[in-house]
Amino acid sequence: MSPPETVQVEASGETVGEARWAALHELERRYPALDRSRVEFVVLSEGERGLLGVGYEPARVLATLTDVPAEGPASTAPTGHEGRGDAAEGDSEAAAAVREMVDRVLTGLELDADLDVEEREGQVVATARGPELGLLIGKHGQTIDAVQYLVNASLHRRGLKGVEAVIVLLGINDIQYTHRYPQEAVHAGEEIAAFRQLIDRAHAAGLRIYGGTITPFDGSPDYTPEGEADRQAVNAFIRSGAFDGVIDFDAALRDPAQPTRLLPAFESNGHLHPNDQGYALMADSVDLSLFNF
Repeated sequence: MSPPETVQVEASGETVGEARWAALHELERRYPALDRSRVEFVVLSEGERGLLGVGYEPARVLATLTDVPAEGPASTAPTGHEGRGDAAEGDSEAAAAVREMVDRVLTGLELDADLDVEEREGQVVATARGPELGLLIGKHGQTIDAVQYLVNASLHRRGLKGVEAVIVLLGINDIQYTHRYPQEAVHAGEEIAAFRQLIDRAHAAGLRIYGGTITPFDGSPDYTPEGEADRQAVNAFIRSGAFDGVIDFDAALRDPAQPTRLLPAFESNGHLHPNDQGYALMADSVDLSLFNF
């Protein structure tokens, strides 16, 4: 019997990219000789990120494969990076997990890259090689930092070597933009509820979680007295003992003469972000004894 002309797979994930990866993975499981260029996607739902996981809904996509290949061994002709995330001979459990997760990221970002994974002195090192990897690195390295965190957290949840503690520094964007986008307003009570969820999830995963206080933003274009009141309320919660420990970035950077403002010597233009010296001071304010497990 000849195979059908088209096959459709619906998949979900935390992002559209992850949903696309899940759909491709399922199609490759069914058809090892799959040519990814034959797959078309329709986004059914972009999902809802919510606030720190509150109100989350997964993204969903519908993948349609045209010109279905006959089942059997994969074609020797190059068809992209199929199999890139499959465990290689000699991979440890940790290396195989890292390979799979990084492949999901590369696929979700639609990056044409080769992936090498090796173990060095007890560490698993993943290296992506290809053109235009700036999207993977992200602005100021934020995307690659997030990928590293997620991989480590996932390994820890699987009982493999990974992170043992989390530092959370979040909330200033929700506070400062509330007046600009009132239909999406987020206030102290909602942020505190979201922090409680993060604490519960970290503890459920066997992780310690430390709260970083929100730094001052008086003088920035989006400063309001209402926003400052929310910042103070959130910081009071962070200092209340709900976290396993506190890293008081606010105390390190605030101006004693004007506590709602950053110290002038440590702020960049805009009165919101620290300068290089300010970020160094934040790093120095982290008590490393918190990580003596």
